[in-house]
Amino acid sequence: MAAQVKSLMNILAFDTSSQACSIALRSGEMLRVHHQIAPMQHAKLILSLIQDLLVSCSLKLDDLDMIAYGKGPGSFTGNRIAACTAQGLGFAINKPIVAISSLAAIAQTVHLEKQAKHYFVAVDAHHQGQIYWARYDSDETGRVVLQGEESLCLPQALERLANPTMADSCGLGDAWEKYRNELIERVGFEPSVIDPTQLPNALGILALVKGSL
Repeated sequence: MAAQVKSLMNILAFDTSSQACSIALRSGEMLRVHHQIAPMQHAKLILSLIQDLLVSCSLKLDDLDMIAYGKGPGSFTGNRIAACTAQGLGFAINKPIVAISSLAAIAQTVHLEKQAKHYFVAVDAHHQGQIYWARYDSDETGRVVLQGEESLCLPQALERLANPTMADSCGLGDAWEKYRNELIERVGFEPSVIDPTQLPNALGILALVKGSL
């Protein structure tokens, strides 16, 4: 099985859990990315954008070895679009499908640039003041690894860190803008980098899948 997985070359990844319609395709050493802020347009755009990326790499759908998608959390409609698209394409070509957390995609995307150690991802759930929350630490392979569990909770209900540190950390996701003070109070420090504009990106999904092969 390991030898078979390592032989995979053409990997399609996408995420529609946020306002962004994000798609990435790796074919050997070739990488193509389309990341577009397109609220309410994901269903209309995703298949044509996938086709455009395939054509740009001189590939057909049957040439794909794996399909990876962001499973959320995030927009319910966006999550359904990604899951249905992945399942439909995977069934059509009989290739494996991998579901990746969209929170992990946020952390991994930033890690590709920042190379920090700790990532605190907080996304507004837009329901009764709750947030989607997860902490990731980077490992020696260049991937982010979930610490504990992803959760849906009120910011003030987050468990405090046992050993808070300010070193080499990033606060990511739009909840860091809306609930900044509450999150800093619960985490126990202010992350060295806070970016509430970071959205899930297919590059992060692709990196997580490729790093596990």
